[in-house]
Amino acid sequence: MRTVLIVGCGDVARRAIPWLAGRFRVIAMIRDAGARAALHALGARTVVADLDDRRSLRRLAGIADVVIHAAP
Repeated sequence: MRTVLIVGCGDVARRAIPWLAGRFRVIAMIRDAGARAALHALGARTVVADLDDRRSLRRLAGIADVVIHAAP
């Protein structure tokens, strides 16, 4: 199964997760671990990272086949 990484899990991305989760393995990038439960309930796995922190972004290299960048 192909993997989709979603960067920026705001309202629009959260609405897409249930549809995507039926077709792909979905990983949602979050900054705050407090968002984890809500995204898991929608069908996404989560990874904590910050777009302003290179070290945290390095962990994302190669984990997905497709990236959806929905962050502002």
